[in-house]
Amino acid sequence: MTFTSLKMAAEKKLAPVTNVKSFAVDPSLVEVEPGFNRPISRENVDQFKSSIRDGAIIPPIYVRVDSGRVIMVDGEHRLIAVRELIEEGLPIESMQAIEFRGNDAERVAHLLTSAQGLALSPLDAGLQYARLERFGWDRKRIAARVGKTL
Repeated sequence: MTFTSLKMAAEKKLAPVTNVKSFAVDPSLVEVEPGFNRPISRENVDQFKSSIRDGAIIPPIYVRVDSGRVIMVDGEHRLIAVRELIEEGLPIESMQAIEFRGNDAERVAHLLTSAQGLALSPLDAGLQYARLERFGWDRKRIAARVGKTL
């Protein structure tokens, strides 16, 4: 099987390649919902700022849409870095975002598996595991979803 781009392969179904939609979102539209993001690391924010200033491409953030509001699911450090750079005068009009589909429990599971260079502390991870149990997930389901043993 031969193809010259992933876009062509996905459009013509020439390979097991699919197109994932992302969106360019104004960072000022994104709201942060308390309780669904990891603690903020100033060092991590500053690393993102430095990378962005140097022209690096950062991964898209994940957001959900609820009643017309764009709400952060994953990527708060990137969002803070971009907002601070805008305040400092860097002309950033948008950032890439992927729309997250799932319920509150799935958002917590996503948080537990999306470290992106900044792992949760054991205490923060434990709090999120307990939260999944309150959503009705048993320990076997939690372990399978986050790639851990019982």
